[in-house]
Amino acid sequence: MTITSFQNQYQNQTKRKESNMKLLNRVTVILLLIIPVGILYSQSIKDIPDNFKKDLKEYLKNEEEKDAGEDAGGFQIDPSLYSKFQVPEFTYKQLKLGSDELLSFSKTGDNSDMGINIEGDYKYFDQSLYSTIEYSVQPDFDFLQAGDDDPFSALQLGIPFDISKYFNQQYSGVQGFTDGTLNISKVGEADLTNPLDLTIGAGYGRVTSVRPIARAVALADRVGNNITEDDILEIANVITRQNDGYYVKKYKSDANIMYYNELSAALKAPNDVMRIQQVMEDPAFSYISDRKVGWQARAGYATTLLTEAETSGSMVISADYAKPMGLDTQLLLGVEISQPEEGDAETSVNGSYTKDHSVTWVSGATLAYNSTSTDIELSTTKVLINKITGMAELTISQPETGDMSIDFVITFNYFVF
Repeated sequence: MTITSFQNQYQNQTKRKESNMKLLNRVTVILLLIIPVGILYSQSIKDIPDNFKKDLKEYLKNEEEKDAGEDAGGFQIDPSLYSKFQVPEFTYKQLKLGSDELLSFSKTGDNSDMGINIEGDYKYFDQSLYSTIEYSVQPDFDFLQAGDDDPFSALQLGIPFDISKYFNQQYSGVQGFTDGTLNISKVGEADLTNPLDLTIGAGYGRVTSVRPIARAVALADRVGNNITEDDILEIANVITRQNDGYYVKKYKSDANIMYYNELSAALKAPNDVMRIQQVMEDPAFSYISDRKVGWQARAGYATTLLTEAETSGSMVISADYAKPMGLDTQLLLGVEISQPEEGDAETSVNGSYTKDHSVTWVSGATLAYNSTSTDIELSTTKVLINKITGMAELTISQPETGDMSIDFVITFNYFVF
C-alpha cells in the first residue's frame, strides 16, 4: 500500500474512533439521567420510613463534615504565605501511562477493525536558586488493523522543554532562557521527521514553583496541631531538605528516622510519626496540583530547526503571571505576541484556574484564545485506587470560521511514580 493510502486509512479510523466515542458519551449521559429519575418515580419519597430519613440526614451531615475536614481550603492561614518562601530548591519527577482509547474493536459483516492507543507522560522539574529546568517526554502510539488491509502504526514523541538561568543575587530579575518542543514522528511508511521548535531570548522577573508549601499545607491540615505560618514554612523547609537529599547525605541509614522526627516536630505532633509517614507515602498525596507565584516578561527569537521545509523565524514577546488565590486554588495568566518575518502579528492569551478539593481530587478550568480559535476546557481528576486516577474533561472550541465543537472524554491514568 502507498503512504497516501496509509494516511487516509489512519484518518478514517481516527474519525470512526471519534464517532464511536461520541456515541458512547451520549449513551452514558442518557443512562445517568434516566436511572436516577426511574428510581425517584419507582418509590415516592413520602413512602420512606421516618427513621431511615433521620439516618440518611445524619449520614449526609457526617459526610459533609468529613469532606470539610479534608479540604485544604478550611485551613485558616493567609494565602500570601506562598510569597514569603525563598526560592525552594527541589527536584520533582512523575511518570504516568494512559490512553484515550486503549483498545477498540468493531465488526460490520465480514469486516472487522481493531485499534490500540497507548500514551505516556514523563515530567521532570528542577528548581534551584539560579536556574529552573523543566521538560517532558510524551510518547503516543497508535496501531490500526482495518479488515484485510496491512496494519498501520503511528508513533509520535513530543519533548517540550523550558530552561531559565537567573543572574541577580535575589534569584530573580534578569534571566536568559530557551524553550521549545522537539517533535519526533514516524507515521506508517513515511520517513521519520524530527522538527525542533526553538525560542532563545532574555527576560526579567521569575515565576517560582512553591509546591513544597502546598504539600506542607495539605499535611498540616491532616496531621498538624495549632499550626502557624512560621510552622508551615518550617514544614516546607523540612520537605525541601528531604527532596534535596539532605537527610541521606547527613544521616545515611538513619535518614528516614531523622526526617520524620523533624517533620513531626514541625507539625507539633511528635506522637504521630507513623501517621505522618503514612500520609507522606500515600500515592494520592503526590497529586496535589502545583503552586506558582510571581511574574515574568520575556522577549526572544523563535524558529524551527531540523526540518527540510523552508521556515522563517519570528520575534516573540510574552508575559506570565501566577498567584495562588487561596491555599487550595491557583490562577495562571499568560499573553504572547509573535511577529513573523513576513505577515501580521499573532496574539494568544491563556488563563487557567485550579482548585484542590482535597489531596485526592483536583478540578480546573482553562481558557485559550488565538487568531484561529477560542477554546474552553473544564476538567476534574480524582484518585480512584492507589495510583490510578480518573479524569473527566469537557472541551468547547469555537474556530474563527466554522461550527463550534464540543468534546467530552473520560480517561484513566496509572502513575508509575
